[in-house]
Amino acid sequence: MAVSLNKDNFGEFFDPFNGMEDLSNKILRTPLDSDTTFSDDPLRMMRAAYFSSKLSLGIDSICLKSIKKNAERITIVSQERKTNELFKILGTKKPSIGLNILQESGLMNFVFPEMQ
Repeated sequence: MAVSLNKDNFGEFFDPFNGMEDLSNKILRTPLDSDTTFSDDPLRMMRAAYFSSKLSLGIDSICLKSIKKNAERITIVSQERKTNELFKILGTKKPSIGLNILQESGLMNFVFPEMQ
């Protein structure tokens, strides 16, 4: 989703991937191929858990399968970045949502194995 800042169409709203519909349905998904999205930046998998927890969104089943498939890729992310994302999850009103996603997806094994 985006809003144009161009002079000719300033303020025009663009939603090429139906993001508003997903928000209305409380669903989180990647706009493009989930495997590519998570492979390109594995921290996005933890961000999905964070946004699910922060905004009370469910994760699309295709997206969740992709997180499970790519969970080991999180090992290429620095521990500092993973810890920061974990603290963000813990700072939400309902951290259990994000923690359950980390558990269910297998990410917890690589982020905080003692919790697994």
